[in-house]
Amino acid sequence: MIEPIRLIVELDCPAEHAFEVWTARIGTWWRRDRADATEVEVRFVPVERSRTRVEIEHRAWERLGAEGEAGRDRNRGGWSTLLPHYREAAESAG
Repeated sequence: MIEPIRLIVELDCPAEHAFEVWTARIGTWWRRDRADATEVEVRFVPVERSRTRVEIEHRAWERLGAEGEAGRDRNRGGWSTLLPHYREAAESAG
């Protein structure tokens, strides 16, 4: 098994808004234009009324066969450049 990528980001917005930006407005912040055969699980955890912890687990890298570990490593960098766009989108209207 290839270890999943686990990320946590805390946002200054309510959980309901963080979820809405992730799902309904993904086109405003998602910069990658590829479809991979991996899985992403996202949990929106209220920390306070207007603060949310977003827990992301990107897994199933073994589906990519020999490219699994390299794909995971590339995506780790991709997440680090993508999440600031999500933070900006979520916090700007939250």
